[in-house]
Amino acid sequence: MPFFGSAINPEGPVGAGIDTIVVQDGKIVSYATNLTFNEDYELEGIRTLGFYGDRYFKSMGYTARMTIDTFVLRGANIPGAVQTPGWQWDGSNNINTAGLFDFIVMDLHSLEVLYTMLGVKLSTVDVQFPGRGLNTKNTQWRVTRILPGLQTS
Repeated sequence: MPFFGSAINPEGPVGAGIDTIVVQDGKIVSYATNLTFNEDYELEGIRTLGFYGDRYFKSMGYTARMTIDTFVLRGANIPGAVQTPGWQWDGSNNINTAGLFDFIVMDLHSLEVLYTMLGVKLSTVDVQFPGRGLNTKNTQWRVTRILPGLQTS
């Protein structure tokens, strides 16, 4: 009997990071080591006279953020690197002129879309050069909308 959900047998309801790929505007980000996102529906409590506490909640907005962890790569324009606008070698900054990106998180085996991040803009870049370990770059992004895939619950 095969072990359910193992790397040898990827079937099952729970996936693993090794079974997931990240795509940025149609290009695979092959050096991504981690991707996290969060959505905030900015709930406000509705209170009424004669009732102690919140009676129910109403969404007053929506904010979404995403973080992608990658390696610092030696060289320019390496395929598989995450595209990050910002300061350029000539001293110019293209953060405002760079358009919005779209990201897709897919299952590696079935190529089913797990999540789609639409209208994504770079917000913050953190770079680490540890004494022992690999050099990494963590990028935080603001996201307009996060849509679940058809096969995600």
